[in-house]
Amino acid sequence: MANELPDDVKIILFVNDDGSVSDVWLNNMPTGSEQDLAFQNEVRRQVMTMPLWKPANLNGEPVGTFYTISIKELRP
Repeated sequence: MANELPDDVKIILFVNDDGSVSDVWLNNMPTGSEQDLAFQNEVRRQVMTMPLWKPANLNGEPVGTFYTISIKELRP
């Protein structure tokens, strides 16, 4: 069915060594309609406006790393 959200969406983001987010991807999302694109853009906007994250730590030094957030049951 068109414009139907999946049961599970994964948000993949890269957290830099300073805690800022530089990249956001969505997996398992339909990409065909303007509504799908608008939803994805809004998720990216929300993640990019989050407060700074605590960066990963390697040998006592902050390092950038990928994080995955799984969101289930997006249906209204």
